[in-house]
Amino acid sequence: MRSCAGLSGAVLALLLVTGCRAVGAKEEELPFALDLEFHGEVTVDEPRLEEIVRRELVRLEVSAPDKAAVDDAAFAIERFYRARGYADVEVDYEFDPVPGGTPRASFQVREGPQVHVRGLVIEGASAFSEEKVRGYLGDAASGGVYDEAQIAEGLGSLRKDYLEAGHLRVEIEDPAVELEAGQGSVSLRIVIHEGPAFTVKALEIEGGIPEMEEREKKAITGFTDKAFQPVMRREIEHRLVGAYQRRGYPDAQVAVTSEVDEATGEVRITARITPGDHVKVAHFRIEGNERTKDAAILDTIGIELGSSYDSELVREGFQRLYATGLFESATLELEGKGEERTLVVRVVEARSVEIRLEPGWGSYEGPRFLIGIQEKNFMGRGQVVELEGTVSLKAQSLSVGWIDRDFLGSDYTSEVNAFVEQRQEPSFEFVRRGLGFFLRRKYGRDWSTSYGYEYRPTNVLEDDVVSPLDEDSNVAALSAVVTLDDRDYVLLPTTGKRVRARLEWADDGFGSDTEFLRAQLDYTQCLRIGSRAVLAAGARTGVIAPFGNTDEIPVTERFFNGGENTVRSFKEDELLPAGTTGDPQGGETATTLNLELRRMITDNLAGALFFDYGNLTEVVQDYFDFPGFRSGVGVGLRYALPIGPVRLDFGVNPDPKDGEDEAVLHFSVGFPF
Repeated sequence: MRSCAGLSGAVLALLLVTGCRAVGAKEEELPFALDLEFHGEVTVDEPRLEEIVRRELVRLEVSAPDKAAVDDAAFAIERFYRARGYADVEVDYEFDPVPGGTPRASFQVREGPQVHVRGLVIEGASAFSEEKVRGYLGDAASGGVYDEAQIAEGLGSLRKDYLEAGHLRVEIEDPAVELEAGQGSVSLRIVIHEGPAFTVKALEIEGGIPEMEEREKKAITGFTDKAFQPVMRREIEHRLVGAYQRRGYPDAQVAVTSEVDEATGEVRITARITPGDHVKVAHFRIEGNERTKDAAILDTIGIELGSSYDSELVREGFQRLYATGLFESATLELEGKGEERTLVVRVVEARSVEIRLEPGWGSYEGPRFLIGIQEKNFMGRGQVVELEGTVSLKAQSLSVGWIDRDFLGSDYTSEVNAFVEQRQEPSFEFVRRGLGFFLRRKYGRDWSTSYGYEYRPTNVLEDDVVSPLDEDSNVAALSAVVTLDDRDYVLLPTTGKRVRARLEWADDGFGSDTEFLRAQLDYTQCLRIGSRAVLAAGARTGVIAPFGNTDEIPVTERFFNGGENTVRSFKEDELLPAGTTGDPQGGETATTLNLELRRMITDNLAGALFFDYGNLTEVVQDYFDFPGFRSGVGVGLRYALPIGPVRLDFGVNPDPKDGEDEAVLHFSVGFPF
């Protein structure tokens, strides 16, 4: 045990040292040699000045030293000093190209005194409190160093906020600076001419049609009694045009004007609407489709012949058309004039056949390989037919699926699949066949649901372990899944969460000889820490409860724990329920908690520290007793590839029982949770 702990400690130390070096201060590298000399510096040491020069030359992407580049570097040194209160700093320089040798840049720094702001007077501020105005000036407002650039930036932000508050005529005078002789300090006087605060007091609409009155009011709600901004005119125009275009007026035009009372600050806005013709979609014309049938395109966009033009439906139709993946580009445009027009759909078709070849590796399965072929536009109807097979040292599978993106013209995607698989688990081997039908739907970008039925006969092959659980079973079940996934990336997430809840019901009324209820909940959260680290946390729990004619859940339907994706201090499935020994036979509940800190070492290589905690129970009644939780701690490496990260994890068991490994090494592809 001590040897394993010592090895893990050494790996941990190496990881931390390497990670710290990766994210620490990095010397800027120049693509050329340049000798630097500094004279006259007092408060700033030479290495810091060298860093400023090199950083500036790198920022400017200087490829060869010359006088202009050295001039820019001298100005960067002056900026550095002025930001620290040296208002009178001067930096002179000389550049010697040294033909045949290393060029030399010499800088003469005359710092002058460091100046602090001794007094600050603000005049003319009434809309904003003096305390708030001082907040824009940073340290200068509380006796800090005099930084002219920072003060100018703060006053610029103050002016912007005045404008947003409706003070369109605001003027802020340049600060009056008075140097206090012999004190190394200045007094500032800032004068603000706020002008009136302009407020929208009336918003009138002219020229609209009566049946649009309610929609017009809704479109302009929220503008009156607000601080007036010139950009409001464009926003009002956009909203009203959009409201008319969604109700069949594609040519609607809106002219927005404003009348301003300079004395009172009251603003009256008038929107004049020219609706144009009310247009119906009288014809469709599809262009550019060679393989895809017209009917499939029209079903996808979902706009009915004879319906009123609706810009929102056109936008949604374009999005659905593009989301199919069948087209490299697509446009939907009206053609013609008058009340009946043609909606022209122009597409450029993409390749419809896709072949996937994906190698992989698992610490239990060993090398694995996936090959798949997908026809994304079967018979020109926009439906998907796919064939996929996987093979590894422990498992083989083959599946065929048929996907209809708009099942019976609805918002649901249907999927029919048939599969056969053979897999060797650590304590048994099985062959499973299956047939399923599922309806899936997305709600916005993050939410999705799935409902379906699956029939999966399973045969347990003969092995050395004799158990009453090793019986053949025919499971027929209904299932429902709800998923929320707002992670930034699927393969390499750095922020966001994924929540998945699944409920499965197997009943003899559905054709099942095994009856049970299964519930599972998975939660993953990623939190970015700085620019190079991610903290990932995961929680997974599941229960399966027999009922009716079933007393014990077959081994092929039970939960297992331990392995490369659960508690990594155990080999595959070798975390046993409390008080049991021998070969793993699974359990009716399982829970796993994971915490992992991932930190980039190079652009593609990351290190990880992890803690895993999980259990397994034989019967569902023991779930809330939370028995037999086991832990794993360890370190790992991840190398990013297009198919996901290649992962090497070294997990240590802090309290190994008889027959358990003290440490386990896992090599696999993909994140564990």
